[in-house]
Amino acid sequence: MTDRWGGLRRIFRLPLRSRDVKGEVSAELQFHLEERIEELMAAGLSRAAAEREARERFGDLPVVGAELERIDRRMVRRRGLGEWLDAVGRDVRFGLRALRKSPGFTAVAVLTLALGIGANTAIFSAVNRVLLHPLDVPYLDRLFVVQQNMPGLKLIGGQLTPSQAEEFAARTDLFELFAGVSGTSFNLTGSGEPQRLAGVRTMGRFFDLFSLSPAVGRFYHAEDSRNGNTRLAVLSNGFWQNWAGGDPGVVGRPIELNGETYQVIGVLPAGFRYRQNAQVFVPLEITPRMRQQGPWMITALGRLKPGVTPVQLGARLERITSEWQAVPGKAPPPEFHFSLSSKSLVDLQAGELKPLLVLLMAAVSLVLLIACANVANLQLVRAAGRSKELAVRAAMGAGRWPIMRQLIVENGILAVAGGTFGLLLGFLAIRSLRSVQAVDFPALRDLHLDPPVLAFTAAVTMLAVLFFGIAPTIRAARTDVHGVLRDAARGSSAGSGRNRLLRASAAAQVAFSLMLLLGAGLLIRSLALLLATDPGFKPTRVVTFQVTLPPATYQHAPQKVDFFDQLTARLAALPGVETAGAISDLPFGDGRNSSPFTIEGKPVAPGDPERHADMRFVQGDYFKTLGIPLIRGRSFGPEDRDGSPWVSVIDRSLAQQYFGSEDPVGRSINQGPTSTIIGVVGAIKHGDLTEADKPTIYYTYRQAPWYSGLYLTLRTSQLPGVVVSQARAAVAQLDRSLPVYDVRLMQERVDESLGARRLAMMVLLGFAVLALLLALLGVYGVLSYGTSRRTHELGIRLALGAAPGAVVRMVLGGGLLLTGVGLLVGLAGFLALARFLSSILYGVGPRDPLTILVGVSVLAAGAVVAAWVPARRAARVDPVEALREE
Repeated sequence: MTDRWGGLRRIFRLPLRSRDVKGEVSAELQFHLEERIEELMAAGLSRAAAEREARERFGDLPVVGAELERIDRRMVRRRGLGEWLDAVGRDVRFGLRALRKSPGFTAVAVLTLALGIGANTAIFSAVNRVLLHPLDVPYLDRLFVVQQNMPGLKLIGGQLTPSQAEEFAARTDLFELFAGVSGTSFNLTGSGEPQRLAGVRTMGRFFDLFSLSPAVGRFYHAEDSRNGNTRLAVLSNGFWQNWAGGDPGVVGRPIELNGETYQVIGVLPAGFRYRQNAQVFVPLEITPRMRQQGPWMITALGRLKPGVTPVQLGARLERITSEWQAVPGKAPPPEFHFSLSSKSLVDLQAGELKPLLVLLMAAVSLVLLIACANVANLQLVRAAGRSKELAVRAAMGAGRWPIMRQLIVENGILAVAGGTFGLLLGFLAIRSLRSVQAVDFPALRDLHLDPPVLAFTAAVTMLAVLFFGIAPTIRAARTDVHGVLRDAARGSSAGSGRNRLLRASAAAQVAFSLMLLLGAGLLIRSLALLLATDPGFKPTRVVTFQVTLPPATYQHAPQKVDFFDQLTARLAALPGVETAGAISDLPFGDGRNSSPFTIEGKPVAPGDPERHADMRFVQGDYFKTLGIPLIRGRSFGPEDRDGSPWVSVIDRSLAQQYFGSEDPVGRSINQGPTSTIIGVVGAIKHGDLTEADKPTIYYTYRQAPWYSGLYLTLRTSQLPGVVVSQARAAVAQLDRSLPVYDVRLMQERVDESLGARRLAMMVLLGFAVLALLLALLGVYGVLSYGTSRRTHELGIRLALGAAPGAVVRMVLGGGLLLTGVGLLVGLAGFLALARFLSSILYGVGPRDPLTILVGVSVLAAGAVVAAWVPARRAARVDPVEALREE
């Protein structure tokens, strides 16, 4: 009996796809029941008693019966699902055949979708990398940077001093983890050719803040710098691969930085992108002197405690500001208007890319809308041609849902094909963005098709299906069978409802295209004005590079002065070099030193802001090399050196702002040192062509060798590569351990300052051209379709004596009316959104009349051309042929 029940259980475990499960179970049960009855009757029981006892023995028959019913229901559902899948499979095969029979429509639809989806994929990959996931760090949304602001010194979002950073590190009410970061650089020696390394000095729990685990070795701790154990180094993964060949035995190996020996204790994991260019991380030791008069050098990073919101952080920073201002000497003077603020690390990392990417994401969304509207137009036209086919299917018994399902499947095939090719185009566009050389944005060099980007592409593809497929599908499902078949017999065209949808879709394309065209036009005008802006000097034919003296070997000021005196003299004597000079902070470079100053005999009036100016230290013929004109007085000479009275040269901006019509030469000025003004030079742009001229005071390096590194500048008629080779040799003759680095033409530095605007203009212009072509194609398609459906009407008009010119004007007028509606809607939308462009424009307003006039004219002219072709075709209709065809 046990074996027989085992057989029953095996039957129940049969796959549901067996069609005889229920029958086999019933037969098995009946067999066991009859067998038991026979056994009982052989034992002497009557049949009634035997049947009664047998049924008691099989007391779980109701359960078995319920199981049989459940199996029956599941088989019915499985059979229904299978039938539905079979139907979808038939629809897929039919859709592929139908699309293959319309290769022109299929190719245009897939290409249009691919362009829209590919553009969205590329831009979203940048948005994801820069704005959504710039760092692979847990709790990224809770990482904030504390900054100080002093509007009196025109300082917004500045770094903290060492003592300020230490105070925040000690607070436990705001951050659960805190670290300070200070950028630096090192001369690497003792490992072949000397080279310059980008470095970072850190304090606090830097590595814990980013939840890092070493790829090799270990990290240093906050206690290391407090205990004076600062000669430890952690290498970036990339530098480890290049310098040590990825050898795990690098741990414990010495590395010579700035003439001092550090010990390598660990390697960062691959893919760590904070301070992406940094190659070496070392502890930051805060000395008592730094606490007293430390510079603003520390980027203060903290992870908010759970429960502390950004709003609460801002409120507490305001209270800390008040507390510091109440303690004499703890906060800057009141005239600086000191305050503390915070900024998310994501926004800080994004920098000037954030408004650019937001703009491009909005633009590429418009491109996708235009592409979808274009494909929807194609679908509506195609549906009009298939109306008889769909009506016949409906008349033969096909319901509304099967017809809709067929069209949805066809739309899905188009979307999948468009998404696949769009992914390929997006990959190629991402590669192009990665290789952009006009901008130096590390984040854009790290783009790839990661899972979030692939998920976004899939979502965009699905939305595209809904957008371009819903209107044609609904209209096809509402087909009037009798009307279509009757009209088809007479050769009538589709109803006016479909035409209204087509014209509305084409007008929307014109509107979106105008918005993109005007945005690109504004960026083109802005960039043209920037390129025409005079930076105040002549950057052409100027080669620049940097040399830094290690403090360990150049400890005394005379050593530094003597080195750069000899170097500039040697460089000036090179063949083809006209002049040579040096400066502490090069225009359009990374550094910028600024501090307050006073003028003897001209005190600051009560209520006026504190005077503030950039501070530069020059050496050699720097002004002549860069072509900065001398306006008044004299420049620095050999007599201006250590031991002689301090002298300074001011720029025209400072002279005009604080001296007016007075002659500043001979006046005393105090910016730390008190100096006598000996000359006035032209004002220059230091970091951005869009900035206003900022007052600048120049000092001679011979009197203030406060910097260990200078930028060398050479005006030359030679090829840059030849000059750089000769310059390296000149540096090596003086000191073979010194690397020559950051070698670039001055013109390149100026051009790269326009990188974000140039990138925005190029990408947005490409989108605008694409949108313009799609919009004109939409206008042309709508008018061509409308003209083809009115052949009978046009033939009657011409047969009754209408002039071909009148027909041309009628069709052309309809196209211009459609375009005019789109232009009005697009112009209204652009004027409403133009203010968001203000942050990246220069010299032109977001509602610039000239740009609007040119953009509207270009689009209107293109629409006239697009409408002219179907209008001319309409005028050439042969009345006899048109009536015969009808």
